[in-house]
Formats: sequence, structure tokens, C-alpha cells
Amino acid sequence: MSYEAVRQIVEKRFFDAYSSTDAGAQGAVVFLEGRDIVQPTDCLDGTSGTSGTSGTSTPWVVLSIVDGGSKIRAFNKDMRKTSGFVRFSLFVSAGAGTRSVRQLADYIDGIMGFQGGVSDTSNPGNLLTHVGQLRRLADDNDGYLKYVIDFDYDYYE
Repeated sequence: MSYEAVRQIVEKRFFDAYSSTDAGAQGAVVFLEGRDIVQPTDCLDGTSGTSGTSGTSTPWVVLSIVDGGSKIRAFNKDMRKTSGFVRFSLFVSAGAGTRSVRQLADYIDGIMGFQGGVSDTSNPGNLLTHVGQLRRLADDNDGYLKYVIDFDYDYYE
């Protein structure tokens, strides 16, 4: 039950606060891993479907949840702790520098970092996320600079 509870809480927490029209989001489209991902049509040209190489593409993000182990945490009752991490893969136009990807990471960190609770879901547990950890994966991945930001979590039920 804790895997589905974590997914519900994470998605509700993020999508209740995320707005692609916010300046920090830079219009980034967010996809959920495990569902069909259709890369934005203006990914390499910046003109939404026409050919060219203007280099002003729309950033995009893939949200995934990596569940870890679970164990009983108390002697006198069945309190269970599950740990894992939430990963956001960030894609911005390659060759434009790292400023935009770092601003997008800061925006996501403001939503996900150091948060607790059930985010108005019916789940009985408490999800605590830690600070985000940002790292670069690729300078040019099919025209994109690729970074990931990971948030470790603990779910207590």
C-alpha cells in the first residue's frame, strides 16, 4: 500500500503547486514516467513544429518515483517506514548555458524540498521529502542539456 500512497502524495503535492506559466517554470511541460511521453514538437527549433535550429526550445521534465525498501520501525506496533527518492529529469536547450536549468531546478525544489504530510489525500501515512540534489547527466542529449534533481523521501505509515 505504501507505493501507491507515495505516488498519490507526490503527484498531488507537485501538481497542486506547479504552474508552467510561472517564470521559474519557464513553460516546461511535465510528463510522468511510465506513461506515454511525447517530446515537445518545438524541442530543437523553438518554433513549434517547423524545421530550423534557433536553439530556443521549450524545456520539459519527466517525474519518476524510485521506491526503496520498507521495514517495521517500532516494537509495540506495526509502524512501517519506506524510503526512496523522487527524480525530476530536466531537459533544456543544449548550448544555452546552465542558467535556465538551474532556475527550473530551484523552482521545483521550492515545491518538493523539505515538505511533509499527506497533501490532502486519504492516505494514513506521512511523507517527508528532503532537500533536492542536482547533477548534470549530459551536455547534449539529442539537442538537450540534461540534469536530474533527486529528492530522498521517507514515508511513515
